[in-house]
Amino acid sequence: MSDIQTTAAPDGWKPTGGAGTVPKLVVPTHIDGLSDEENTLLRELAEVWTRHASRNRTLTAYYEAKEPLVDFGLTVPKSIKDHYTPLGWARKAVDMLAELCVFEGFVSPGVDDPFELQDFMSRIGFTSVLQQAIQTALIHGCSFLSVVQDFEGRPLIRTHTAESSAAVWDYPNRRVRACMAITDVDDNNEATGLVLYMPDRNISVQRHLGYWWRVDDEQPTIDNECSVFRLAYKATEVKPFGRSRISRDAMAIIDGANRTIVRAEANAEFYAFPKILLTGTSEELASLGTDDALKLYMGRYNMISKDIDGQSPTVTQLAASSMDPHLTMLKSWAAMFASAMNIPASSLGIVSDANP
Repeated sequence: MSDIQTTAAPDGWKPTGGAGTVPKLVVPTHIDGLSDEENTLLRELAEVWTRHASRNRTLTAYYEAKEPLVDFGLTVPKSIKDHYTPLGWARKAVDMLAELCVFEGFVSPGVDDPFELQDFMSRIGFTSVLQQAIQTALIHGCSFLSVVQDFEGRPLIRTHTAESSAAVWDYPNRRVRACMAITDVDDNNEATGLVLYMPDRNISVQRHLGYWWRVDDEQPTIDNECSVFRLAYKATEVKPFGRSRISRDAMAIIDGANRTIVRAEANAEFYAFPKILLTGTSEELASLGTDDALKLYMGRYNMISKDIDGQSPTVTQLAASSMDPHLTMLKSWAAMFASAMNIPASSLGIVSDANP
């Protein structure tokens, strides 16, 4: 029986929509049939998966505009907070850059197809596969391409997102040392199949009886090297697997813009129905229920009787707060986000008031 390490869910995080599609995995840290070196690599992969699972879920939520509202709990009623619409700025920042990354093929001076790979790449749909890998690499910082053989011995290229895989880096040789990828899930979205890309072989393992993992198939690698290659956004020596396009400052700016939108929604409710101050009126009118008060407010003709002393009541309309401060603040958030992401502010729906 294998030792297991459960991936903890992020504090306060609730799976919503796309974030709920991230596979759930009870990570094995030992599997019978693997060598001691391979089990050591497996434990490293398990630790990487556990450490990054929460962050990857958060990044997915921001990309899909399903991030929770991060507010201060001071001014906005819960009824409005529960129905707020998140901004899709994170998706805009990722997709605008991904659309600029277009693979057109291999070229060489004077030769259209120097490696005679165009037909093969077209047959396996490599352009589409690569585009998907680029997009997920921008979201999570990295994604992976694996090159293996199918059952008929033909090359097969697979993509693995950071949500469904984990890898360790070989610093001296500057390549992926080992990788673990989820290949199958059950009806509860729990992982039931893994492929372990080790230096000497690719190992397919399956989960049995709900918790026990065993080797199902294996395939030798070429030149005793891991057959997985990384795609990383802004990789460095310290972070060889890159960093997400949805950076921490970008998420903080989005949180601030979301708060501004919610405050504007709350202010709009009062802006649509400005407050009326009645003085010198009867107690009966002052104690109207909500429905009766709304009917009085929306009525075309309203009459208020004099009080018992024969004095006419005074009606004063209180001026509603202007929406301009909220719109100005939203423009400021948009300008900061556009600057951080190197995209035009107009792409965020912000129109400049300056003359061209």
